[in-house]
This record gives sequence, C-alpha cells and structure tokens, in this order.
Amino acid sequence: MRNAVKVMMVLMCAALITGCQGKVESEPIINTISETDTAQETNTASVTNTSSEISTIPVTNTMGEICALQKLPEYTPVNPESVEESAQSDFIYEKADDPDTVIITGYKGNGGEVKIPETLGGSKYFYIGEDAFRGNENITYLYIPDNGGAIGRFAFAECTGLEEVRLTANFELEGKGWGVFQGCTSLRRVEFGETLGKNPFIGKSAFEGCASLTEVVFPSKLEKIDDRAFFFCMHLERADLSNTELDYIGEEAFGDCLSLQAVSIPAMLQGVGDMWKGIRCNTFLNCTSLSDFQIASGNTYYEVEDGILYVDNMAFLRLQGYEKKDVVIRKGTTEICTGSFSYDERLTSVEIPDSVTEIGSSAFANCVNLKQVKLGNHVEVIGQSAFENCKSLEEITLPSSLERINGVAFFWCTSLKKVQVPDDIQCVDFDSEYEFSNSEQAVITYRGKEYTCKQIGDLNSAIYEAQHAQE
Repeated sequence: MRNAVKVMMVLMCAALITGCQGKVESEPIINTISETDTAQETNTASVTNTSSEISTIPVTNTMGEICALQKLPEYTPVNPESVEESAQSDFIYEKADDPDTVIITGYKGNGGEVKIPETLGGSKYFYIGEDAFRGNENITYLYIPDNGGAIGRFAFAECTGLEEVRLTANFELEGKGWGVFQGCTSLRRVEFGETLGKNPFIGKSAFEGCASLTEVVFPSKLEKIDDRAFFFCMHLERADLSNTELDYIGEEAFGDCLSLQAVSIPAMLQGVGDMWKGIRCNTFLNCTSLSDFQIASGNTYYEVEDGILYVDNMAFLRLQGYEKKDVVIRKGTTEICTGSFSYDERLTSVEIPDSVTEIGSSAFANCVNLKQVKLGNHVEVIGQSAFENCKSLEEITLPSSLERINGVAFFWCTSLKKVQVPDDIQCVDFDSEYEFSNSEQAVITYRGKEYTCKQIGDLNSAIYEAQHAQE
C-alpha cells in the first residue's frame, strides 16, 4: 500500500509542480500580527505576503528546490441538504452480531453524490468495513450520517474521484480506521461533525497522499491526530486546530505539506516527545511554507522568538518569512529537534549555546548556504544526517563532551576542509565509511595528527587508545 501511495505522489507532483530551480527571489514579505475571530486570545507569530495573487505557489520540495506549485481552482462545497439518500440497493452489507447493526462491505452504485441511508437494511446503526469502497473512481461526494460506528482500514482508500467528505458525529477513525481516505488524490474538502465517537482520533495515514486537499473542518471534540494523518497533503494551506481539545499530534502528521502556511493550536496541546501527549519533533517535517503559528492563550509550552518555534526547552522549527541569516539559538535550549532547520537556504551561520546536549537527525540537513557552525561545549549527541548536504560548510570544531555521532552526520559536505577533534573527547565512534563521505577535502585533526576521510578507522583507533590510556 505504501508503495502505491508513493507512485501516486510522484504522479501528482509531475502534474502539479510546473518547474524547480535552486532558488527563487520573491517579493519582500511584511511581518504582521494576525488577528483571530475565535473567542480565545492567541500568542501569534505570523507573516503575511502582500504580493498580488498568482496562479502558482512557490514551495520548497524535499530535494531543497524551489518549485512552482499550481494553485487549484476554487472549490464550491456541496450543500448536504440538496443530496438525497442513496438507494439501499447501492450497498453491499451484512448483519453484525448486534441485530440493530449492519456492516457495509461494498458498493455497487453508479457513484456521484452518495449519502449513506440512516436506516440501511432496517438497522439503527452501521459500520463500514475494511476496503469497502476502496478504489472506487466514480463517487464524487460522500455524506456519512451520525448513526455509524467505526470505519475500517482503507475503507475509502484510492477513491480517486472523491472530492468532498462530510462526516457527522460519532464516527471513529482511530484503530481500525488507519488509511481510511489514503490516496484520494482528488479530495478537496473534509468536514467533520462535532465529535468522532468514543475515541476522538484521526487515525494513522487517514488522509495521507490526498494531494489536492485544501480545506479541513476539524471536530471540536478532537483529541488526537495520529502519525502521517495528513502526510503529503501538499495543497493544504491552513490547519486551524484552535477550537479542538487536541492534546497529541503524531509523527509526520503534517509532513511534506508543502503549502501549509498557518497552524493554530489549542491551550491543551502541551509539551513534545511524550507518548500520546504533545507534539512530535517531526510533526511538521518539510512544511517549508509554514510562516504563521498561532498559540492559544494559556499555552506556556510553545513560544516563538526571532522566527523560531520553541517547545519547552527545544528548538522545534524555524518559520518562513524571517530573513535573518545568522541565527543564535536562545540560551536554555537543550535540544534542536529533528529537521528543525532543514532546507533553510536563508541560514549562513548558527551559534548553539552550551545548554544544548543533542542535535536531532537532519536538524540542519540541506542548509546549502550554511558556512559557520559554533557548537556549544555540552553537545553529547549529533544525530543522523544532522548536517548532511551543507555544501558551504568549511570547518567544524567538535566539543569534548561529544559522546555519539550518528551515521552520515556530515555526508556530502563538499566544502568541508577542517574538522577539529578535541584531545579530551568522550567515547565517540565515527562511521568509518559514511561519516564524512563526499567531503574529500576534509582534514580531521586529533592530538596534533591529521587524518583524511579515508583514515577514519585509524582515527577511531587513536581515540580508543587515548581513552583507555587514561583509565
């Protein structure tokens, strides 16, 4: 299934992205504080683009290239009151163990606008089984009434003609509901009812690969959004979660949403990294257009300072619209999260304070103009691909506190010439094959001796011997 979705993503990109180049000079962006119509006051950090409307959207793809993403035509929502219930004979269903419930297992109607009957088969309730509508190309609108139960895995996956979904109260997309609308590449709009039943989740990959999705009306009783729920919804521009009861957003839940510009979160969403609480480090991975992050009043866990979103003591991500090239991570920060600065072509230098102990995976990956990095004196871990493809980086001095460098941390740093390893470095093992791969000019100095990238094994041996000589 994942491979099929990847194929669809490639096809959608080919159709919707008109061209890519290394860098696009855009009109100046004016910083303004956004106003909100909600009852809650918000701590906002936002950017408004005052340029005239165009038919394409400049986005940065996951290769670090600036591309012109075609804007979709305006979509007019269907009036649900104008849609008649579909004929019961359009559905294939069977009785459940509960005599008042049926399970929909298939569909044989002609498609178009579909409204599931409230008393299907004379029952009071219904479930939608796994794969029940999967692959249907003719349904364009779907209305699910509020007397339903769970929706099974991939129930509407790959319904490529589906443009709008309206789910009223009580349906559950958690658990069995993984991938419910995955790969519905024409889906433009989703509107939920007030709640999602006993388990108010939006399940794993529920809308993954819905590349045309432009609007989601979230349920007010929503508590959790699971991993990759909206992954690669590349036309989704806003995620207004401010009026929900959300307390968890999973890994890559909005990953690769290239057009996502504005996110609003409620007061109860707190922290980062805890299981089923808060937000994950890569929730907004590769959201390269995100410029407006609104935080509800009373939420003290999230704060924007100088264009950087901090969560607790972690540098979470850098917002678009802040053109400062030299970045200083604020004191007291303990971790730089996964992908937090990745693909940031604005960045030329970064200073990391002594309070930071961990630099996450791909934290500065593909920052192609990054020339200078000053690491704090207490960094213990540099994550996988942390500085990968930083083509302008010329030198790096590693701190003595360093305990672990994960694989390919400096992969493809083609301008890297000097790496200084302190004499008293802690137990660290460089990847002998890939750590500085394609950084062929780099000379690594340790205790007065120079090593090339092809002599990493010798360097590891020297560090090991020096450490054991001190024991």
